[in-house]
Amino acid sequence: KSVKEAGGSGSDSGDGTCRPLPPPLPTDEYFRLDVDVCLTCDHCQYSRSKKEMYRHLSVSIENNNGNGNDDNNHPLTIEQGISQFFRQEQREIKCEECNDGTTATQSMSIVSRPKALLLHLKRFIVESNGSGEHHQISFRKDDAQVKADHSISMQQSFTMDADADAAGTNLSLSKYNLLGVVRHIGRTANSGHYTADAIRCSENGNTNANKFK
Repeated sequence: KSVKEAGGSGSDSGDGTCRPLPPPLPTDEYFRLDVDVCLTCDHCQYSRSKKEMYRHLSVSIENNNGNGNDDNNHPLTIEQGISQFFRQEQREIKCEECNDGTTATQSMSIVSRPKALLLHLKRFIVESNGSGEHHQISFRKDDAQVKADHSISMQQSFTMDADADAAGTNLSLSKYNLLGVVRHIGRTANSGHYTADAIRCSENGNTNANKFK
């Protein structure tokens, strides 16, 4: 099994010298999340990987079968949505090593975690209607309930190196506490308004779940 990795730590100035990358932006300092994306040929097991950077994760609120999460008695949890984001998927791609493989398994794992984690819930479902010149694309709002606990764990999505580096022996370092929620009120992506809720701390510094306003 061989591995090919894409990426670098500097930029080419054009004269053959490598210049260091500029300092990180404030948004990167707090929200940057680096992910290792690996494609493994299903035919010969040749793999190649690359690093991708996210400042937020767009989490699906659909269940594992790809159907809408309309069972409000058993709503999807945020941790389940994150697990779906990082689950393995099969991609149609020709293998550059054996030239016989036409599919590859994609796996994703976190190599560095952000100080603050931003999650975007995919509330709008893309629908296609009509054909030809009458073809239209619309967005339907998904009002399915999503269970948001006051803390979530990213432990299952870490690589071994990142797990040891970020979490160490304190597993609580891989957890994030809920601090705020931005909600969209409206039926379409082109209308409505937004509200924001935030958890306030009590005078002694402890978080009070009853003050989620």
